[in-house]
Amino acid sequence: MGQNGLLVFYKTNQLNAKSNRLWYYALFGIHMKQKWLRSIGLSDNLFFVNQKQVGHTVYFVFKNSDKIKKQGGYYEILMYNIITQTFRNIKGSLPLKAKISGFAV
Repeated sequence: MGQNGLLVFYKTNQLNAKSNRLWYYALFGIHMKQKWLRSIGLSDNLFFVNQKQVGHTVYFVFKNSDKIKKQGGYYEILMYNIITQTFRNIKGSLPLKAKISGFAV
């Protein structure tokens, strides 16, 4: 994130009360000192696809595993606002044999 530091994230084996998989996000300053660590609950069985930064927002795209497509797929886009240091997400579904071929903001 340039002068705003580095954002590291990883998936855990933990589930929250809503059965969402916990992903941890850690913000490091430009001198690599950790500023905070937050857990974010995302739909289970997601994997990271891509990310893009536009202005002060970073978009993280996730998709469900191709191995678990019984009724179609789904995706989740997690948005991180660099200024307010807040997260929000949107979800959507994909047709049975659809694949994500790209992502642009």
